[in-house]
Amino acid sequence: MKRFLFLIALSSVLAAFLYAAPAPDKYYPATGSDPKAATAASEADAPAAPEASAETSAASSTLPPPAPSGATVDPVIPFLRPVPKDVRNNEYYMESLRLTDLAQASYDEGNYDTSTNYAVQAAEQARLSDEYAALLLRIKHANDSLTSARGRLDWAEGVNATARYPEPYAQATSLWDSASAKYEAQDWEGAASDADSAFALLASFQEAPRLPGQFTVRAWETTRDCLWNIAAKDWAYKDPFKWTVIYEANKDVLPRANEPDLVTPGLVLTLPSIKGEIREGMWIDGVDYPEFED
Repeated sequence: MKRFLFLIALSSVLAAFLYAAPAPDKYYPATGSDPKAATAASEADAPAAPEASAETSAASSTLPPPAPSGATVDPVIPFLRPVPKDVRNNEYYMESLRLTDLAQASYDEGNYDTSTNYAVQAAEQARLSDEYAALLLRIKHANDSLTSARGRLDWAEGVNATARYPEPYAQATSLWDSASAKYEAQDWEGAASDADSAFALLASFQEAPRLPGQFTVRAWETTRDCLWNIAAKDWAYKDPFKWTVIYEANKDVLPRANEPDLVTPGLVLTLPSIKGEIREGMWIDGVDYPEFED
């Protein structure tokens, strides 16, 4: 009968390795590999960690995980929790192996009651290992989602999305703030969902076309270059009345600041951005520039 009970207990160990249980709602960071040290580091949030010994001891039903090994903190988003690459190779799993060995040794010595107790403990540690691994995978999913959203936000800022897509950019920023807050509250699914929504909004943004930011005045006889005609160009402002924009931006370089009609060949004029458009570089004759979007 005892041998039968032992085999049942031992089979539960194998089952625990194969099937992962639901992950807990909280992640309690630890400072060392010892479960007691992990508990001390998160005593305000977590009950005592399971303690295994050479004697039969009951494993706790809570899950304050040991400190991940081989994990690094994200330099871009410092508040992200590090997740080790091998989530299964954790302290709970190692403890389940140790208890399984003790169970087998006790069985070989004919101590069937002790062997059964060890096997039950091993199964519990294996269950905790599965919970811990599932929890880390949830955290990793949240990490990946927040990292993608943050990268896209940074990209959007670089293409002047705040001016070109003000409303959806504001929504994406709000979603990012919400995702960050939920992450800090250990709501991993909520954080990932908001971050994914922010990324989806930002994914519709397109990189702004580059318009020339400078123009070199040419000879009037062949080009009729003047502030009025330059402002009317499609790649400038498509509006000759915008000549005042060019004038105000270039007063200091005009031959006579109070005479906007006097522009000389070779004079380099700055074409400032007025609608959030990205302007850079010198205008080059023959280049197919996009039209200014008024």
